[in-house]
Amino acid sequence: MKFNESTYQGSTKEVTYTLEEAEYNTDYLIIVFSGFSPITAANQYRYNYVRTLRRVDAHKLFILDKDGPRGSYYLGKEMSFDFEQSVSELIHDTIDRLKVDKEKVITAGTSKGGSAAIYYALKYKLGQAIAGAPQTKIADYITRYAEETAAHVIGETSKEEKIKQLNALIVDELANNNETLLTILGSVHDKQYPDHIVPFVEEMEKRNHPYTLLLDENIKSHGDIAKHYPDFIVNKLLDQINGFTVEPVSYQFSDDAFMITTDTVPPPGYSAKIRFYDGDNVLREMDYDNGWHTFPLNLSKPTIITVSYCLVKNCSAAFRDDVGEHFISDTNVICNPTIEQKDAAIHFALNLDTEQNVKFAFYTYYNRKIIDKIMYQEKQTMTYTPQEPGRYFIKYFIMLPSGEKVTGKSDEIHIGEIGVLAHEEKYGSSK
Repeated sequence: MKFNESTYQGSTKEVTYTLEEAEYNTDYLIIVFSGFSPITAANQYRYNYVRTLRRVDAHKLFILDKDGPRGSYYLGKEMSFDFEQSVSELIHDTIDRLKVDKEKVITAGTSKGGSAAIYYALKYKLGQAIAGAPQTKIADYITRYAEETAAHVIGETSKEEKIKQLNALIVDELANNNETLLTILGSVHDKQYPDHIVPFVEEMEKRNHPYTLLLDENIKSHGDIAKHYPDFIVNKLLDQINGFTVEPVSYQFSDDAFMITTDTVPPPGYSAKIRFYDGDNVLREMDYDNGWHTFPLNLSKPTIITVSYCLVKNCSAAFRDDVGEHFISDTNVICNPTIEQKDAAIHFALNLDTEQNVKFAFYTYYNRKIIDKIMYQEKQTMTYTPQEPGRYFIKYFIMLPSGEKVTGKSDEIHIGEIGVLAHEEKYGSSK
């Protein structure tokens, strides 16, 4: 699925977002708010859980918190709520355009994003919120741990009054809404738990507000929430929307063959399938079994193929887990690009077996910015000598005889201070 970012011009601020519309389950809208990026991150504004939630078929609205140096909890500058005004307009315009009932709108997010998920769901009387480790006393948190955000959201005038107002912001909405279901994932091992979740649960108990609190012993710190929330939110949404949950799916690949294993039992009316996608186009589908398979494809051109485990009903995938990605040539041979450090240089080879007259171009990225280009040539290899330590990857372009282009990128790697190359996980971020 292509990632298309848009800008919404609200009455007070611009709001950056991406909307992914459902294939089949068009009754539900999931709104995802982002948490803080690491203070050292080059990009302080990131979407959260985009790849994760592509496993679930529903409308999905991902909203960036680009208000202030690190975001404003989707509120605004100096408690003006100017950013909230435009975010709420985007949300309501999206609900109206997609013709979704408000009770079938579900907000989601972790940490800062979890706070926003609860606040917006309560204030605007949406169906439910599914939050991970939220801060419910926002002022206490940002004045201690996020001074840039505190300066932006609170400001310097009437500071004590604004801190009191901000700390009560989420709790006060309980008085205006006794219907929105709140589901919170947390852990007693999270240092924020006693200060933010315990008092909020006590308030919900006093007001008899509907909620579910799940405490996971496997979450050993606040940072661990990002590891455990993805499977949690996926199964919560699948259960809410479709009435079933899934077990983890694993993928093995060896010598041009693959195997998918899972303990998931397809619910009545659904069938388990293995699908081969080119983007969102299904190239081939086969019944699932847990044996080894080769790639049963007859490609006319080199293509990046996604292997997916799907639960299908009426030809539509209610659940799609993209477990593998391979670059397969027109000769049905797996392309295994290699990247390595040698003689103080980065060496990249595409290793594409093709019978077509194709050409290749390469862009070198340093800390996510283009720093070097090699335009179309016949060679499948390139070399770049890095001048600075940091993160590098190669984006490659293949020009087919028809003029059509196929693009892909290498794994991201890190060049250290002494030139040591270390591979990083391909999907290391929560985006």
